[in-house]
Amino acid sequence: MYLAGLHYTIPSPQGVEGLVVLTTADFFRYIFWKLRAKEASTEEGGGLAIPESASRSFLDKLVSPIQGLTALLPPAVYCTAVVLNNFQQPAWMSRFAFPEDIVQPEWKTPLRLAACAAGFSLKFVLDRILSHSDERWRMIGCREKPRMIQTGPYAVVRHPAYSVMLLQQAFYSVMCWSYVPLASLGILAGVFAIKMPIEEKAAKEDDVIGNDYTEYMKRTPARVIPYVW
Repeated sequence: MYLAGLHYTIPSPQGVEGLVVLTTADFFRYIFWKLRAKEASTEEGGGLAIPESASRSFLDKLVSPIQGLTALLPPAVYCTAVVLNNFQQPAWMSRFAFPEDIVQPEWKTPLRLAACAAGFSLKFVLDRILSHSDERWRMIGCREKPRMIQTGPYAVVRHPAYSVMLLQQAFYSVMCWSYVPLASLGILAGVFAIKMPIEEKAAKEDDVIGNDYTEYMKRTPARVIPYVW
């Protein structure tokens, strides 16, 4: 096929679905491996979590489980269904697919492949974020030895890991050619709108970093999207 000055061979539909599955499975593998490694380094660097610093309302307790399910369940269901259907999308998935005329037919496969490449590259972005976030990773509240994090990606937005999660859902929508990840993106944005103020309230009220965090919020006004949110 000739496209944008380049000749390339179009992968078979099963090949494209296989690449989507492999890209998704690799990101899941990376996330779960990284989380296990971060648990140990977080406790070692920042100490134990302080229960009193975490909010205890029913809604606050729900946001993290909803976040996890929303981010992981749709791509997991998609990959499982495709694998069980011989690396082809089952017929029921067509109900949630983008319209065929949303782009020119010859652009559909390149766009899906580009989204796979972009999704794969997010691992390296997340690595950069995690290298700066030992004491704040995976918790609402503060730890015994809190430390201000305002370098690297944290100098651009206050919650860069959430930025990556939203980007991943956008990439999934193109990879899977489906509206479902876009719905997940909307739900995640709502979850983050609830969760981020809770996390920041705990940081501002901490005796050690409270004042510094308040100043950091003034220097870095964006939470997840520079100049937007």
